[in-house]
Amino acid sequence: MVNGSELPFRLLVRRLNAGAVRLCYSPMLYCSKVLQDASDGMLRQHFLIESDEDRPLIVQLASNSPEELAAAAKTVAPFCDGVCLNLGCPQWFAERCQLGAFLLEKPGLCAELVRALAMAVGQEKAVCCKILLLDGETSKERQVRTVALARLLADAGCTLLAVHGRTRAQKNDGPVDYAAIREVQAAVDIPVLVNGGIASRSHADSVLQQTGCAAAMIATAFLANPSLLCSDAATGGSPAIACEQAHSYVDLCHELEGPDQPWAQLPLHLGHLLKRHLREKEATSTTKRTGRYEFLKRLSKGDPPDGFSPCGLEEAALLLRNFAPRAVS
Repeated sequence: MVNGSELPFRLLVRRLNAGAVRLCYSPMLYCSKVLQDASDGMLRQHFLIESDEDRPLIVQLASNSPEELAAAAKTVAPFCDGVCLNLGCPQWFAERCQLGAFLLEKPGLCAELVRALAMAVGQEKAVCCKILLLDGETSKERQVRTVALARLLADAGCTLLAVHGRTRAQKNDGPVDYAAIREVQAAVDIPVLVNGGIASRSHADSVLQQTGCAAAMIATAFLANPSLLCSDAATGGSPAIACEQAHSYVDLCHELEGPDQPWAQLPLHLGHLLKRHLREKEATSTTKRTGRYEFLKRLSKGDPPDGFSPCGLEEAALLLRNFAPRAVS
């Protein structure tokens, strides 16, 4: 989930799910950027320095250099409970820099990176990896290749493995191969997290039973419904609840705001939270509703229209006042 799990949204999800969320992951941070700017402002943008409300936390790092990864891991280690080498990002920017899932075909380098990470954080922090299924002409070939990689990572020092049940070519779309994840889980002696396509608490329970994994990782489903795991899940579909969640997210951005903290994910989150309550079919009924739907659709894709600053708390507050009045108790 590119940048969607930033600090304000993590806090929102933790608060709304009343303990059901046991562990959060940060967005994927480039090691080069972490090392270029390890200022107090940068750290406060990503971490709660004076509170443990956002713990336990795994920080995802991206690098193809063992030395760079080790240095960045040491920088973030005081603020988290584990550091994750991201080997699962299939996006174009990861391809351009040869990071994330584009390292999967270099198992020797992957193992070297994990060894460097383990040396950097020691035994006090979890050494994590996030991977996709490796490509193969058949499901069996994908399973065999992915199991071999998982064993290699575990032998190199990985202590927690998250497996997304799609290949790099699928780019987070299409069917999820939970059977392959079950094979990985059975092949290694470390906890495995199942990831991919999980859309509800009941679905998570079913997938956990199917795969035998230690926990389920939910990502994009939280964008539209950050209260996904709470007991009264039906309220997550309520427009009034979604509006209140959007207000709460903006309130958190205000609460955490600082001179070096432009909350660039405001458009993405507001778009996802509100767009689902304007169905495209309904949106075509009037020009006004069509305009709202298209506006929110652009926000959810990270493409804010002209005049809406991607970092603007004022613009966000105005949008919410006009579109999503706060419920009065």
